[in-house]
Amino acid sequence: MTCSTRTDHYPATSKLLHWLVAACVTITAPVAIAMTRIDKGPTRDALYNLHTSIGVLIPTFDGSTSFNLMKGLPWSRQ
Repeated sequence: MTCSTRTDHYPATSKLLHWLVAACVTITAPVAIAMTRIDKGPTRDALYNLHTSIGVLIPTFDGSTSFNLMKGLPWSRQ
């Protein structure tokens, strides 16, 4: 079986949402560490806002991924 004939893969939207979540988590962790190590001020506030905004995106993307997968898992299609 070659890669071009496989039918047991996830949809492109699921893959995209997966990697968006991975990117958000990868960005959020260093932002959180940096945010706690700097003094209060506009830079810390900006990092806090960025951290919060990305933190809201993660469950949104996860929910979208779950919804996308509920439409039909690759191994349940005939």
